Amino acid sequence: VTENDHGPNGPGHVPPHISLAAVTKAYNEGLESAGEFSTWFDYDQNACRILPTKLLHIVRAYYPRDPTNGNKPYYPPPYSVEGGSYPLEFANLDGASCDAKKTSNPTAGALDC
Repeated sequence: VTENDHGPNGPGHVPPHISLAAVTKAYNEGLESAGEFSTWFDYDQNACRILPTKLLHIVRAYYPRDPTNGNKPYYPPPYSVEGGSYPLEFANLDGASCDAKKTSNPTAGALDC
């Protein structure tokens, strides 16, 4: 776990569903601080991949580091509204296991279980 985004290990692990959720939200909402959509790419440098610095900026706009929690970002589970609502790609939770996930992720929004 990293304490900031600028150390020797960069931002640390960002789960794939978080990057996808952040980019989707930024595109759909027109996140102004991310700039024009065309500026997210530099084909000569990265082909059709979003520039890493732009991607991290977008991720942190929606999933900032929390100074009250050791400066760790909170990444909600993928099957939650805040985590991108990707229920078909992950095991469905039922009954007590769903209730436990809701308790351990109170700020994730509705969970699809």
